[in-house]
Amino acid sequence: MITINNLQDNIFIVEAHEKITAKDYENILIPFFDEQIKKYDKLNIVYHINWDYDGFELKAMYDDAVFGIWYIDNIWKIALVSDVTWINKSISIFWFLFKNNNFRLFKWIELKEAKKWILEK
Repeated sequence: MITINNLQDNIFIVEAHEKITAKDYENILIPFFDEQIKKYDKLNIVYHINWDYDGFELKAMYDDAVFGIWYIDNIWKIALVSDVTWINKSISIFWFLFKNNNFRLFKWIELKEAKKWILEK
């Protein structure tokens, strides 16, 4: 399940809970991003893989990869907050996509620091 909360203006927290499904992308994440990009063009995201995260459905993993490629030009900064080992290791493959070092990885205990970093101009 994915939930989205607004911190301020173009800054959002996307939280991953339990099992992430393709419907989370189709019904929540993609429509939300489309709407916000019309307002702000560039978004800043804290993507919090919560403690109760229980994996991705296969189709959701595909949707996540396509989503990242499709929206990369509309994301200015992204803070990934995760203690999920395989996610943290695999994300290093995609670091090169983020310009100007606008991507940072944080541990769960560092959620407050991630929010502080994402709010910096």
